[in-house]
Amino acid sequence: MLMLMLNANGLTDRRKELELFINTENIDVALISETRLTPRTHIKFHNYTIYRTDHPSGNSHGGTAVILKNNIKHYPLEVYKTEKIQATSIKIHHKNTEKTLTAIYCPPRPKIEADEFKLFFNKLGPVFFCGGEWNSKHTFWGSRLINPRGIQLYKATPDLNLEFISHGEPTYWPTDHNKVPDLLDFYISKNLGQNYLQIEKCEDLSSDHTPDILNIYKKAIFLKPLPKIYNKHTNLDQYREFIRSNIDLNISLKTNNEIEAGVEKFNSIVHMAANVSTPKNMKSKTKQKEYPRNIIAKASERRKIRGEWHKTRYPFDKSQLNRATKELKDIIKEHENRCVQNHLSQLTSQKYTY
Repeated sequence: MLMLMLNANGLTDRRKELELFINTENIDVALISETRLTPRTHIKFHNYTIYRTDHPSGNSHGGTAVILKNNIKHYPLEVYKTEKIQATSIKIHHKNTEKTLTAIYCPPRPKIEADEFKLFFNKLGPVFFCGGEWNSKHTFWGSRLINPRGIQLYKATPDLNLEFISHGEPTYWPTDHNKVPDLLDFYISKNLGQNYLQIEKCEDLSSDHTPDILNIYKKAIFLKPLPKIYNKHTNLDQYREFIRSNIDLNISLKTNNEIEAGVEKFNSIVHMAANVSTPKNMKSKTKQKEYPRNIIAKASERRKIRGEWHKTRYPFDKSQLNRATKELKDIIKEHENRCVQNHLSQLTSQKYTY
């Protein structure tokens, strides 16, 4: 199972490039921090379900989200929403156990004591991954220095048998050249063996935080698609003709028994019509979102440019990165507009379209 962790620095602005990334990289779950969504914001991702926790003030700052594939068996948990901690949690069925996956965001200013962290961790259950921006620095998990919140978070973990998961490299890359990059984003887990995990940094996406990808060498349990009596291959003309030829509109419906018999007969005809007009042995597959080569190539180019800027921190390289990011957003937008126009041009009242 592939899990992405990202501080989006505003999810609405990065929706299209994030959708491109999670679909092309086959990400199963994404833990998003600093979404900056409000109750008035509507956002969705193709083939994915999103759960979110907005900032308690209702304003566009802070906030978290969990984005996961539609076919992963799961259920959402109660949101955790305070001025100091915002978190979104789901439970997935993993082998013979349930695991909590949590996206967290801790704003930088409020003071958070160790007991407050413990209270939060105790709500996640006996087995969990929790990832996001903690704004907590400590050399124990790879930060450049130690800050007061890092001390409190470190103090909260031994009694609860928690483990830190990070690659030990910076995840926050400030635009200001005078500020030093540092590690602010990492995972904390409980009762999960480190032998099954591999974490790697990622140079994709345009946030001022680089995402992490956690590879969990165990498969989630996927939902089986619900059976349907029809699909996009159903011959609607044959369906209508079967019903027209077999339905009897001149039956008596005066008593309860006659009404029940009529309803049962009608349902039977509808099911038989669907059965004879729908091709057999055609497995239903989740339709993957496809992107043209020029978009994939532009994303790869932007990734290389970002890696170069992380090495040099030169203003020229930053300008190159900004230009590549804008170009990628523009061609994704152009591609999506073409897809919509193509879909609209194919709509017809004579065949099954969606």
